[in-house]
Amino acid sequence: MRSLSRTLVGRSIGVAAAVGIVVLAGCSSDTAEPATTTELPAALDAPAIEGATTDATIGSVTIGEVITFAPADWQFDSDSGRFSPAPDSGWADGTYWAVTDQCADECIRRTEAQWADVLDARLDAWAASEGDVVRDDAVIGGRLVEVANADGMSALAIARAVDGQPKYLWCEVSGEAEAIAPLIAAMEFACENTKASLE
Repeated sequence: MRSLSRTLVGRSIGVAAAVGIVVLAGCSSDTAEPATTTELPAALDAPAIEGATTDATIGSVTIGEVITFAPADWQFDSDSGRFSPAPDSGWADGTYWAVTDQCADECIRRTEAQWADVLDARLDAWAASEGDVVRDDAVIGGRLVEVANADGMSALAIARAVDGQPKYLWCEVSGEAEAIAPLIAAMEFACENTKASLE
């Protein structure tokens, strides 16, 4: 098994030891009730680097076979597979966070080159529907694309895959540009440190 998880180096996500960590104990069940703990996951215990801190508070969460991170106190919707803030929390409509493992048309094992083609096509189609590309970077096992649109909204998507596996990892955050800036940095961390069914 090749693990996609690695410890964040060079960026603090602004998480303190007393932070509330949201854990969905029921996996992908829509009857899962969130539970809160103050225990800090080891993967979040990264050294703070001056000038690289964001105010995002994220916690460990399990959805099906995916072990990842999500914003504290956001609610998971099993129908959409997304986390969203409470309606009266001050976030713009349409703000969401999603980390899922997905098949590309069918769940078949693909080579690294095949995955590169699949991920490029998926990200290019996503970017074309979301706005103007402001960043397009390679990441471990895939690619990251950030877009902005004329309505003041921003979104970030990351697609990652492992050579020889039948699924890829899709990570996405969207919302009002200024408000989600900390969540964009947090999503990069979360997606890089997600353990999914990519064995």
